[in-house]
Amino acid sequence: MSVMGKVFIPNLSRRGFVNIGAALQSVKSNNYFTYTQELSQPLDRKPERVTAEEAFKKCLKSGQTVYAQGAAATPVPLLNAMTDVGKSGNLRDIKVVHMHTEKEAAYVAPECKDIFSKRSLSCYITILSAIRCLQIPDKMFETYEVLIRCLNPDIKDRYFMRCYVSPPDQHGYCSLGTSVDCVRSALVNSKIIIGIGSIPDAVLSALKNHKVLGIHSEMFSVGVIDLVRRGCVTNNKKKTHKGRIVGSFLVGNRELYDFVDNNPFIEMLEIDYVNNTHVVSLQPTMTAINSCIEVDLTGQVCADSIGQFIIQNMTNKKHVSLQVRGKPIIALVSTTKKNETKIVPTLKVGAGVVTTRAHVHYVVTEQGIAYLFGKTLRQRAYELIKIAHPDHREALEKAAFERLKCMPAP
Repeated sequence: MSVMGKVFIPNLSRRGFVNIGAALQSVKSNNYFTYTQELSQPLDRKPERVTAEEAFKKCLKSGQTVYAQGAAATPVPLLNAMTDVGKSGNLRDIKVVHMHTEKEAAYVAPECKDIFSKRSLSCYITILSAIRCLQIPDKMFETYEVLIRCLNPDIKDRYFMRCYVSPPDQHGYCSLGTSVDCVRSALVNSKIIIGIGSIPDAVLSALKNHKVLGIHSEMFSVGVIDLVRRGCVTNNKKKTHKGRIVGSFLVGNRELYDFVDNNPFIEMLEIDYVNNTHVVSLQPTMTAINSCIEVDLTGQVCADSIGQFIIQNMTNKKHVSLQVRGKPIIALVSTTKKNETKIVPTLKVGAGVVTTRAHVHYVVTEQGIAYLFGKTLRQRAYELIKIAHPDHREALEKAAFERLKCMPAP
């Protein structure tokens, strides 16, 4: 995947970054420099080849910080080797920093609690029980800054990272594969917005009759492929990265990875660039669709926790909603699997407000659409109760009256 994983120049300002990108769009020939904004040069050297266990025995020490690549590129064999070496070497207090990881995580087992501690920049079901107190609340476009604070790379011999790369090509370049996100930030310092799940998949399946769509998203999955092949996604109307899908990481199957492999139509860039509010706002008609856990009757959105239990990071929901020329949409099913309403009188105790009532525009359930921007609390309650499940509307009306001291009305 030649579009992925090139080292960037660290003293390049973000404004300069965008200006270079705009200039590169005008280059007609299709080569490396037409679809990347970063300049790099491979080093003329041959690294030592060792097994994963040998590498960790040589490098891993108590008190270190280790960064792990995530998503579909989670290096499970390396994680397992790290765990085995940590156990056999009686190591202690090793901090493991990562984003979203896939599959089993051996180092979070109870017997490893004194060996490894976790610092999660995102959450996933395989490690939820292990990171209740160690999830770092952050917004995805700020992950770079949070990562650097976690890694503290200025302390010699205290930090290293592990990740997958492809074999070098004929020029010596390697790819970071399907997970770029903040991996390049970690490497440098070591000397439409869509996602995955039932709601994004449903959205993608409903776009088959659309034309001239563009994608700029922190992540994407298999559903994008069909839209590209049908000619629905062309990216030709984008103001930046014209003609290219922009993402930061992806999760899917072999079909998706083959589609992305060596494809100049795809640009995988760092998360702090992809989710930056200014970069997103450069697209004049951006539609951002995010899900959530619950919405209260005034429009406050909780998307990162169930009460006090944090289950995922904040992503970019609040910041994308600032993009005034597009449509920020919160989409959710009106009830849980236990038939509990997700449109609630008040958020649960300890729940985090990821999108404030001042930033919310559209809230969508299978019952309909509520447009909240610029409306009073009384009007908001009315609109939200209309898209709640019918089984819960009466109770919500009573709760709204108790909270607002008046009946909801349009």
